[in-house]
Amino acid sequence: MQLITYFQTFIRQLLLMGVMLAVAGITALEAQTISVTNFYHEGSDLTPKQNPVEDQNGSRCALIRVQTTQKGFTFDVGSLGITKIEDDHDSEIWLWVPYGVRHISIRHEYLGSLPKYEFPIRIQKAVSYIMTIATDQQFINNFDKDRKQWLKVSVTAPNAQFTLNGMRVALDKKGKTEQEVHLGVHTYKVEAENFYPKEGQVSIVDPDKPTELVIDDLKPIMSKLKVMNNCWLSVESSHSRSPIARRYSEGWFSISSQTIPMIITG
Repeated sequence: MQLITYFQTFIRQLLLMGVMLAVAGITALEAQTISVTNFYHEGSDLTPKQNPVEDQNGSRCALIRVQTTQKGFTFDVGSLGITKIEDDHDSEIWLWVPYGVRHISIRHEYLGSLPKYEFPIRIQKAVSYIMTIATDQQFINNFDKDRKQWLKVSVTAPNAQFTLNGMRVALDKKGKTEQEVHLGVHTYKVEAENFYPKEGQVSIVDPDKPTELVIDDLKPIMSKLKVMNNCWLSVESSHSRSPIARRYSEGWFSISSQTIPMIITG
């Protein structure tokens, strides 16, 4: 008798699990993590000295330039606090922190967390640092298996590659495609040469109206050119009809990652 009762309970549990999976349509992935892949003193960046930010005690802050293409992070350096956060820089988040902070905690709603990362070097006053972070970049997708709607995608970056829920989707010559998908939350990824990749989620919620996904904010990969002495720099690229010439003094200058001919004269 006990064996029959146990068997009936086991069958009910299996049926309940089947119903839950059928209704939710959930694809669950492993827990997300955030990691610091690089941290170093950026001696060529004089921003903290030339455009200083002061903490509550009137001391010049250190600048930590967090290199990431993602948004939505929160940061915590403990009781000293973060004086200022700037998230409007290309592929970077600037954190102005009091000198002497020893660790930082990083959190994200979807990408996980990194508790108390200990800085490998001393954080000094009015000094710039580079911190590169990486994530598992995994999401949880939820969708309704019984209802569908069209997703209209438009990518402005040339020759881009678009992935939806881990599957490659072909774009036409104008960077567009239309896909019929289940209502719910779907994960996408966009990659293009000379641009940082972008990943995110799009929600399909209206059963009567297609959803439009326009991706026009890919961040270009930038490089730097250092000019050691006063000189004329002539740059010719496909974006200009004639070379651009200008005299530069010593310093660092940002240029795009494309290959362009340059002539430097004294």
